[in-house]
Amino acid sequence: MPKKLKLTESQTKLKSELEILHNQIWQYIESDQKLLSGDDTSRLYDEMARKAHELHMSLKDSGHEPKHHKYMIENRGCTPDDVRFYRHVHPVQDLLAFIDDVHANDDHKDKTIGKTFTLKFFTKRWQYIEHYKITRTEKGWDIRVLSDSYSSNKSMSPELNHLLDNDGVCYPKDINLFFEWLWDKAAEEGLTKAKVQAAINKLGKWISECEEKAPRDGVIEQAYIKQLMSDESRDTMEMLVANKQLLDVGATICCSDFLSGYIQNGKQRIAIPVDSSGNA
Repeated sequence: MPKKLKLTESQTKLKSELEILHNQIWQYIESDQKLLSGDDTSRLYDEMARKAHELHMSLKDSGHEPKHHKYMIENRGCTPDDVRFYRHVHPVQDLLAFIDDVHANDDHKDKTIGKTFTLKFFTKRWQYIEHYKITRTEKGWDIRVLSDSYSSNKSMSPELNHLLDNDGVCYPKDINLFFEWLWDKAAEEGLTKAKVQAAINKLGKWISECEEKAPRDGVIEQAYIKQLMSDESRDTMEMLVANKQLLDVGATICCSDFLSGYIQNGKQRIAIPVDSSGNA
């Protein structure tokens, strides 16, 4: 059962006034910011912050200091004792929630730090499903591809982008924002490993859809093939083929075919196309 605070008469009055201000600002936000002028909006935010701060300090003085989520304090950049903390609808929303239930803002236990997940997506270049192993860390994600590992931030930028670019994969431009959102969501709500993996599966599907719809003919196809024909790429493929334990069967076949002058197009094995100058 929620543990609701018993307020004094003055605290009840402050809470009612704060709820009115909070609702007015939400109406302003939902109206696409058309209801008020800039000066009126600023005054409304200032008044909401002042009332919320006054209520916060009153509750604190009476032995019921309001509790806020860790991420809320980090995002606001100041402590709840600072009047500026409440110059935003979300901390005010949490203050009102705390009054109705003192455990409303308790932080969930982060359950997936150190857990490893699989990001799967389709690549047209190799015609198979690629697998990246990604581990959620205290500061972001570690990405493992074959025998190489990369440490990255919450958004996986720029490491994930570089890996996808090197594989010639087309991907959504906002993919990094969603990985950052997922990292924060897992921390804030204590998501299980299964729920985090389910979200990663959706992101992998999003990458696959983008890749599958990308054009792969004419000049664009030639650009990919030229990139693959670089000495560095050929040396890497020769090393991987020589160490077959590093690759799955499909990847080994693709690399071997390419080194022999062929590429896979679906289930077909075709000669590498060349342009009019005789170059791949």
